[in-house]
Formats: sequence, structure tokens, C-alpha cells
Amino acid sequence: MESLYDVHCHLIPGVDDGSRDLEESLCALQLAYQQGIRTVLCTPHLSGEDTGAHYEKIHTQFTQLADAVQKQSYGSDMELYLGNELYYSDAILEKLKNGQADTMAGSQYVLVEFDPGEAYPVLHRALRNLLNHGYMPILAHMERYRCLEGREQHLRELETMGIYLQVNASALSGSFLNPSAFRIRKLMRQGHIHLLATDSHGTHYRPPRKEAAAAWIRRHCQAEIAERILYENPRRIIADQVI
Repeated sequence: MESLYDVHCHLIPGVDDGSRDLEESLCALQLAYQQGIRTVLCTPHLSGEDTGAHYEKIHTQFTQLADAVQKQSYGSDMELYLGNELYYSDAILEKLKNGQADTMAGSQYVLVEFDPGEAYPVLHRALRNLLNHGYMPILAHMERYRCLEGREQHLRELETMGIYLQVNASALSGSFLNPSAFRIRKLMRQGHIHLLATDSHGTHYRPPRKEAAAAWIRRHCQAEIAERILYENPRRIIADQVI
């Protein structure tokens, strides 16, 4: 079976609310390896209020982590890339333009988040702004945004614009009576979700578990949809190709 990708996680030690130190990061990545993940895109939080010093710390800590991973038993089979989970504001757009915020693996893709209660017109305007500046936005953990719940027209509009939707693996868990999980599974089967990620914050909070969600997708989605979500789309992001 082809190895999995994780395009959204917080496993760089000591830079956000994710992994607290190098030991935890390495333990989390070992768990990811056991889940079948072989390619990890680290996406620490970054906002318009963060300083250039914080951006430099992210890069320093990422290099330290990548070097340490190579010394682990699984290191030769694990690839790490760098990005950011960007909390949208006009200031974060300036940071992108000035090279003080990272796209996904150096591509034109950007992982962007908003307050879960953000109004749809605000979210729409911000994503349009990123598109107009040449970026390809990926909406992080789209299952959280209340303005998208039960509003298929909004989802269709975002897809038509060229917005890519990422869902956390944990969003698929729950019984068939769970309305949120039911909704996300339906969107998966219909091919409206583009990416699945762990959004892991280390071993202390949301460990990098993805295999069960990936297995559900393989069982319940058409083969071409599963292939795109689990393999093709992550590969295209890293290669800076259009999904």
C-alpha cells in the first residue's frame, strides 16, 4: 500500500501550541511513521502579529528537527517539508509577499485558517484576496467553520473559485448518528474534500493518527476520489502543480 502524507501538523518543537520539545516531536513522528505516514509538511501557526524573530526561530527549529529525524531508525524513510498555518489578516499577506511567512513546501499553495465563527463574506473576501495575489489557498480544517455548515452553495462557490478544502482525520470519527461526521463523510464521498491531515499537536494533544480515516476513505469513496485525497493532491502541492 502506498505511503501516506500529512500536510498539516504542529510538530516543530517549541514554536507554537504544538510539540513542546524535540523529544515529543520525535515520538510524534515515530507514531506518524507507524500510521503509514512517510511525508510530513510541518505547518506551525503564524499570524500577522508574529515577529521576524519568531519566523527565524521556526526555521531554526525545523532544521534541528529535520537533522534529528535523520538519526532515527525511521529517518531514512521520512521526508519533512516546511510551511505555515496562516491566521489570515492583511498583515499576513504582507508577510507572505515579504518572505516572512512560508507557503507549503515553497509552492504557491498556502494553508490558511480563520476564526471558526467568521462570517462567510469575510472568509470569501480574504480567500479571494489571496487568489488575486497569486496564491492557491487551502482552507484548514474546513469542518470547523460554522458559516459552511449546511450551506452547499458556499462550498460550491469556494470550489469554483479555486479554494482547496482540508479536513482533519478526527472529523471522520464518530458513529453514524454524529451529524458532523455524517456531513464530512458525505462531502468526502461526493469528492468535495481535497486533503486529509492529522493537524497533530504532538503526543500530548491530537497525536498523528490518520490510518483509520484513510482506511474509511479507501472503503467508502470511489477509487479515483480516494487516490486524489490521500496521494495525488499532496504530491501535487509539494511539486507545486495544480490540483
